[in-house]
Amino acid sequence: INNDTSHIHELQYCEADFSHLVEDPKLLEQFYHEATEHLDNAQFILIELEHDNENKELLNTIFRDFHTIKGSSSFLGIKNIEDLSHSLEDLFCFIRDDKISLNREMTDVIFYGMEQIRSIVDIIQMYDFNSSELKKIFPSINISAYISILKKIINEKQYKKIGEILHEEGRITKKQLYEALNRQKDTGKKIGEVLTDEKIIEHDALLQALQKQE
Repeated sequence: INNDTSHIHELQYCEADFSHLVEDPKLLEQFYHEATEHLDNAQFILIELEHDNENKELLNTIFRDFHTIKGSSSFLGIKNIEDLSHSLEDLFCFIRDDKISLNREMTDVIFYGMEQIRSIVDIIQMYDFNSSELKKIFPSINISAYISILKKIINEKQYKKIGEILHEEGRITKKQLYEALNRQKDTGKKIGEVLTDEKIIEHDALLQALQKQE
């Protein structure tokens, strides 16, 4: 993944961002156990999805795991976990809608995010669920680079690609698109050029797809 995130505002925390962190150690301990359980479940499902990446039931289940972690961390004022789980939840929305493919590279990105959440959850336990100590420590944990990468991935999927538009219009089959994308890697041409050069589509059809994309 191209991790050039210079155009995205860097997320930086200060102690004030955790001013609403719950002070009750029992609630923090309960969150620790629940979040660990959801992370374990999400990790197990993500391994399953590597072999069945279009399984909507599994995708919905892992989405709910991150949604629950996000809701609980928001309620307890754990801002960094809330932001991480929210970003992963958004990513899974796009995966569920088939706008992002859950390939090996994307799976690695998700695993890395889960490990970041798990690390923060472990810190909560390490400091005996002491909110005063956690308020001092949390601002020094840098998750901005990872959040920026997720935002960049999602922003790039906000618009449809030419091949996707042509397929939706019935001008090319899924197989033709897949084969053209493979040839694109070898030639370095744009997908539209590959399709028109090989007379799979007419030039006018390409122009119409470009206008629709804009």
